[in-house]
Amino acid sequence: MKPSLLTGVLLLAFELGTHGQALRTFDAASVKRNTSNGAGQPRIVAVSGGRLTAPFATVKDLVQAAYHMEPNQVVGGPDWIERDRFEVNGVMPPGTSAADAPALLQRLLAERFSLATHSENRELPAYVLTAAGKAGPGLAAAGESCKPLKAPAGLPAPPPPPPPLAGQGPMTMLNEPPGSRCGNVIFNGFFSMRSVPLVTFVTNLSRQIRLPILDRTALTGTYDIDLSFLPDTGPMMFNGTAINADAPSLTTAVREQLGLRLDSTRAPIDVIVIDHIAAPTDN
Repeated sequence: MKPSLLTGVLLLAFELGTHGQALRTFDAASVKRNTSNGAGQPRIVAVSGGRLTAPFATVKDLVQAAYHMEPNQVVGGPDWIERDRFEVNGVMPPGTSAADAPALLQRLLAERFSLATHSENRELPAYVLTAAGKAGPGLAAAGESCKPLKAPAGLPAPPPPPPPLAGQGPMTMLNEPPGSRCGNVIFNGFFSMRSVPLVTFVTNLSRQIRLPILDRTALTGTYDIDLSFLPDTGPMMFNGTAINADAPSLTTAVREQLGLRLDSTRAPIDVIVIDHIAAPTDN
């Protein structure tokens, strides 16, 4: 049977990018299971020096990075995509940059994990963050110097972040909000962030509570943020002792400590639905 015109069009669409250029792949790539306990291994998907590295990533981490999605925006798939860890390395083609890495990663996931997806817009539970008036004591415009970081009561305050290593090239973290030159402390129910745009705080809080947060504060610039609340899962434990057990609920803490409102709602959210995926063989 001869291929139909429609088949030819679909194949062409697969081989061409949005700008009519042939889709590219990594010049070389490896995918290996990582069965270690993860001690000392960063849970990142990053690009530096023309290479993509993900030393201890789940498939869900990789899908998030490839499609610019948050955890609650990746739907479907078997349990192992959030459990099993992989070490992924890719050599990027000449002439590409970190901005091209998500498309290259999408192609790798399709080739090595047989990933097939489609996008949808679903109405999902979410929060809306708005300004409630005067900023609270835990929200202040960042200064030129780094304000000392805080730690939960009962835990020692962390040291300031070390300076970058000499000669270390810039690293782009895929699907991560802007970082901080001053460092951050994030525990379950506790945030101490320095010199960050609000999107960095909102993204990390959304990931912790596993619900989308729509930022409608219209706040710009960088901020020092301190927030302590009691998670729905209960207080965090340290050496058998409950930490921050007397902290208020999330919505109360956001209102009293930051001077913002966090209201529950339902909103249309873009999601990526996993239609098919298979575990790869190591190489």
